[in-house]
Amino acid sequence: MDLLLLEKSLIAVFAAVVLATVISKLRGKKLNLPPGPIPIPIFGNWLQVGDDLNHRNLVDYAKKFGDLFLLRMGQRNLVVVSSPNLTKEVLHTQGVEFGSRTRNVVFDIFTGKGQDMVFTVYGEHWRKMRRIMTVPFFTNKVVQRNREGWEFEAASVVEDVKKNLDSATKGIVLRKRLQLMMYNNMFRIMFDRRFESEDDPLFLRLKALNGERSRLAQSFEYNYGDFIPILRPFLRGYLKICQDVKDRRLSLFKKYFVEERKQIASSKATGSEGLKCAIDHILDAQQKGEINEDNVLYIVENINVAAIETTLWSIEWGVAELVNHPEIQTKLRNEIDTVLGPGVQVTEPELHKLPYLQAVIKETLRLRMAIPLLVPHMNLNVAKLAGYDIPAESKILVNAWWLANNPNSWKKPEEFRPERFFEEEAHVEANGNDFRYVPFGVGRRSCPGIILALPILGITIGRLVQNFELLPPPGHDVVMDLLLVEKSLIAVFVAVVLATVVSKLRGKKLKLPPSPIPIPIFGNWLQVGDDLNHRKLVDYAKKFGDLFLFKMGQRNIVVVSSPDLTKEVLHTQGVEFGSRHRNMVYDIFTGKGQDMVFTVYGEHWRKMRRIMTVPFFTNKVVQQNHEGWEFEAASVVEDVKKNPDAATKGIVVRKRLQLMVYNNMFGIMFGKRFESEDDPLFLRLKFLNGERGRLTQSFEYNYGDFIPILRPFLRGYLKICQDVKDRRFALFKKYFVDDRKQVATPKPTGVGGLKCAIDHILEAQNKGEINEDNVLYIVENINVAAIETTLTSMEWGIAELVNHPDIQSKLRNEIDTVLGLGVQVTEPELHRLPYLQAVIKETIRRRMAVPLLVPHMNLKDAKLAGYDIPEESRILINAWWLANNPDSWNSPEEFRPERFLEEEAHVEANGNDFRYVPFGAGRRSCPGIILALPILGITIGRLVQNFELLPPPGQSKIDTSEKRGQFSLQILNQSTIVMKPRAF
Repeated sequence: MDLLLLEKSLIAVFAAVVLATVISKLRGKKLNLPPGPIPIPIFGNWLQVGDDLNHRNLVDYAKKFGDLFLLRMGQRNLVVVSSPNLTKEVLHTQGVEFGSRTRNVVFDIFTGKGQDMVFTVYGEHWRKMRRIMTVPFFTNKVVQRNREGWEFEAASVVEDVKKNLDSATKGIVLRKRLQLMMYNNMFRIMFDRRFESEDDPLFLRLKALNGERSRLAQSFEYNYGDFIPILRPFLRGYLKICQDVKDRRLSLFKKYFVEERKQIASSKATGSEGLKCAIDHILDAQQKGEINEDNVLYIVENINVAAIETTLWSIEWGVAELVNHPEIQTKLRNEIDTVLGPGVQVTEPELHKLPYLQAVIKETLRLRMAIPLLVPHMNLNVAKLAGYDIPAESKILVNAWWLANNPNSWKKPEEFRPERFFEEEAHVEANGNDFRYVPFGVGRRSCPGIILALPILGITIGRLVQNFELLPPPGHDVVMDLLLVEKSLIAVFVAVVLATVVSKLRGKKLKLPPSPIPIPIFGNWLQVGDDLNHRKLVDYAKKFGDLFLFKMGQRNIVVVSSPDLTKEVLHTQGVEFGSRHRNMVYDIFTGKGQDMVFTVYGEHWRKMRRIMTVPFFTNKVVQQNHEGWEFEAASVVEDVKKNPDAATKGIVVRKRLQLMVYNNMFGIMFGKRFESEDDPLFLRLKFLNGERGRLTQSFEYNYGDFIPILRPFLRGYLKICQDVKDRRFALFKKYFVDDRKQVATPKPTGVGGLKCAIDHILEAQNKGEINEDNVLYIVENINVAAIETTLTSMEWGIAELVNHPDIQSKLRNEIDTVLGLGVQVTEPELHRLPYLQAVIKETIRRRMAVPLLVPHMNLKDAKLAGYDIPEESRILINAWWLANNPDSWNSPEEFRPERFLEEEAHVEANGNDFRYVPFGAGRRSCPGIILALPILGITIGRLVQNFELLPPPGQSKIDTSEKRGQFSLQILNQSTIVMKPRAF
């Protein structure tokens, strides 16, 4: 793999941009722009107004600058419209001029640069897509054909809620069940398909991927690269994640829905009479050559994004408002009982008889508009609006929420009062007949889904109200409040600069390690970027030496790149540098250090290490569990042999190995295992652990960590982290810890009665040594530190053996010779297989799973190599470079296990040589080495002795490009491997 080196010199670039801006101003024609805040060079108004341009914030700017104003966000123009007359001009009168959609670097990925309908520009493609989608999705015929299905789904929700004992007492999170209902409503229309339960594995995968798509697309975290193009290189990691999610979603749509429907349709009549669901119409258009396969998938993408969650949000808001307004709820229930009769269920044909129900829905959409700024519009060319020039490709935001909540246009708009739609607003409909109320937009680019959304809302809310009394949970008066946040970042910037100057004047002079010259506020961040990976740090070590410092905003990062300095940090000054660095994301996932791995060095760490050692990290644990590990490896072998693709096209064996490693670790922890990759609990656990890994290892939150004044922009990101943490811990507690407590209760409490690790941990809790939170953080540590790292090493080891068939053959010969043909590798025999051990050592050397180790930290000022290390510096040890430096190793770029039988025969993975510390060394070394090495030996040994491991057909090798995170080193593309069984 070649390393892409981007040398950034932002000071020079900033000057160039300023110069280009001045030249542009001098040469360009003068535009009469709408009013707005005074922009500053490069950033425009971004630093003044921040990322969160929500509907309420924009109201404040409208009050200051008028109903039409412009915000310059870096290089982007945002035009905000806040009056009914201007809305009519944009959406109706000049509907063609403003009829395109704005996209950005993220939406370009998810829409294939506008191959869909919702986000394409106005023109021939949009007209074609709209025409093709109208008949199967957006007509009264569709409503009549599907309404009974919607009524069935609503009835199923009612039945499931009635069966849940908590619903009538403690209360339930109704959204989860309603989400399943909405997916079933839309997938009935699209594919004539439904999901049986919330635990359906395909539903879980689909929901997770759709959630990821929404989170990535709606995040503020990528704005800086969208607003300021020169910062776009920092987005590479984020955009790769987006591309991966997009690829996985479209692959899932195609495999499980589109292709399946094609097979069904192929056996039926091809005329229109044979068409039963929307995708049949869409595929018919593809067969006629009107659209291609990508367009088909982007239509499915649009429905997943635009129809499901928005309707669900409106249902959720409607239910919340009815809970908070019991008198309105009672009035609605009385209407239904009176008009239909007690117990007669609401159906779509009866909705027109229920005007108060319709008014409740209208009022919900008015006060709690699901898309308060509508989907942004764009003008392809320079346009005129209210006498002002609107620059080409401006993003036009219509503040539809303010149009419907402006006290100059509505009576007491802050009140939830459905009666208004019988009284002063009786003429107003949701279809945009009054430009004060356009929840679905209006004109050419209005949302056609209104024809589906309104009846689904009516059926669902109607049935919930007529079947249940909806109340807040015990001890609460209401269920929702809205948090409003005001930002004033200019003043904060001034304060920080002032504080920096004062600090420099008052602070003591330190002799710091060499480093690039920092710039104010940003330090070296703009020069070196986010991705401080092991290979990049090697280049800086060659320039600045084996010890150097980066000033990343307000953070000090010290990088160590020699064995002697590594020994000093990990061993000689192991106490001084023995703490762990955390940031606000890790503070969430570790409870500010209530775990063992990320806590500071001190009494709490010593206690947690002691409590965890006996149940996890001793030879006794290995002896108790090795037969289980061998059973799991044997199960992998059997499952691979049963898969006909394994020996021909090849399979992604990582998926099956992941289940194996989970079973290994959960066997140790809880005496539990998962039966298959489709186990719903395993899928939930794997997804939440993956989310945790993705959120912590992302570079996207660095700006808030490095520059504290930017931290308010991270609120959304941190809320996601807190939500994932809460859901993981609830799952750990309910399905594993509490479950084990029930198993352990009737057994003896002495040591003899303990069967798995959590029993020891719970005994420590019962003795008062730790609390329940500590127990859950121990489970957190094992899920994070033991599973994926071991799995990553397995994957790298297999990849290297596929790409080095001579080494694979040599290893297989050793196993056959030492153990006998067909005699399976077991843990007690590993010491008799030195070449197998050398292969594992070489894998860990060349492809170190955690190449910079877990960062260390010094709590107080320290000394290292004659330099001052400021307190709370983040210490990165480039362990990968220690083990791959050609000055210390013979031909380190080669995968050559023989080195550990020859010139490096004395070197072990336990840190006996500071050139090779894959598990660290000293006090904070990874105790999991005692589990990882035998599991790697058993697994790799059994795969090699049972299969010939080959690249897929047509390839001579598999791709071993690296995917790097904050701490990890994984294979970029999961490897497809041909596994031909051996005959014994």
